[in-house]
Amino acid sequence: MKHLLDACDGQPVRAFDAGETVIEEGMKDGRLYVLKRGMASVSKRGVELNRIASPGSVFGEISLLLDRAHGASVTACEASEFFIIEEGESFVLSRADLTIQLARILARRLSNLTDDFVELRERVDASEEDETVGNLTTALNRLVDRPWDREY
Repeated sequence: MKHLLDACDGQPVRAFDAGETVIEEGMKDGRLYVLKRGMASVSKRGVELNRIASPGSVFGEISLLLDRAHGASVTACEASEFFIIEEGESFVLSRADLTIQLARILARRLSNLTDDFVELRERVDASEEDETVGNLTTALNRLVDRPWDREY
């Protein structure tokens, strides 16, 4: 993520204390956040999804690209600093290399999610049928087939 960090040089940096909210789920601000140092927790509806400590990790990109509110919250786990790019879309679109890097990050996440989905699906299919497994199967099917998301 060095390239993204280099591109952030000169952008405003904000420090966050441990426990402080960086991004609030449901808010829309058009900003892009890039971790300079520290560690952040990503959560959705109060459920922690991940902890990230890699400098150059980007947050807010999905909200930015889909032009909608943030789908998750980001909280500093320890004293942390983030580059705050106020005009996130302009920042990304002004440099094709950043657009490609962001696309690669998202493609990697999608590939990992697909692998995890297949593994979970195989486990569910191998399980005994009960109400919990049936509910999980329904949820997994919704992940794969959302006709309203098809814009291609």
